[in-house]
Amino acid sequence: VLGVFGLFWGFIFPVINVLLSKWAPVSEKGRLMSFVFSGTQFGSLVMLPTSGLLASSSGGWPSIFYMGGALALLWVFVWSLIGANSPSEHRTISEAEKKFIVNSLSNITSTKVNYTILIDSQINILLCFFVAFTNSLGKDI
Repeated sequence: VLGVFGLFWGFIFPVINVLLSKWAPVSEKGRLMSFVFSGTQFGSLVMLPTSGLLASSSGGWPSIFYMGGALALLWVFVWSLIGANSPSEHRTISEAEKKFIVNSLSNITSTKVNYTILIDSQINILLCFFVAFTNSLGKDI
């Protein structure tokens, strides 16, 4: 079960990046990405104390998984009603907002990143490993 979960979880962050690249105006991209990616930590922050309450309720420990699954299904339902791949496909977005987003994204020019500078520095590589390790450790505790 965890392997299947991990298989699907592996697609989440790249898909979110692609979706946000179509929706986030340049001036708001950093704030929006921080808000969206902090959702996993926020979910843990809410569910850890809530799971103790649910486990001690009449539903017992299985109620933790039922509640988490019910909230996930509710989110899928809401997202399927209001979500869209891009501003041009969204049903309820105003024309002014759609124009603002599309114009903001059309002015982006791509720049080539020199990755050799990052790779050449041993401290950067060690910091990346440390951050990835502590991030994974924090999620597993």
